[in-house]
Amino acid sequence: MKKLLLFITLFISVTTLQAQNVNIPDANFKNALLNHTPVIDTNGDGEVQVSEANAFTGAMEVTNKYIMDLIGIEAFVNLTELYCSSNNISNLDVSYNTNLFICFVPILN
Repeated sequence: MKKLLLFITLFISVTTLQAQNVNIPDANFKNALLNHTPVIDTNGDGEVQVSEANAFTGAMEVTNKYIMDLIGIEAFVNLTELYCSSNNISNLDVSYNTNLFICFVPILN
């Protein structure tokens, strides 16, 4: 019985310790983040973890990338500059990006 409880405890611990990925439904936005310089996907796994997004500081340049939706930008809480013009973005919520002081966006529809 002790072995079973130990196994269950270890299984739950391992599954909860796995990195959580940022939800980025727009494939073009995700691609822009994965190919961004400076690098955002620091572990090179093809995903953006919450910890990687939180650690990113400075400017994000995603201009002219055919992006329609910036869902996921809220995870970049230390982002200071956002350049996302020349895309087809109709809605943008930067209320979680409290360190953002420069934001160049298209005129929203």
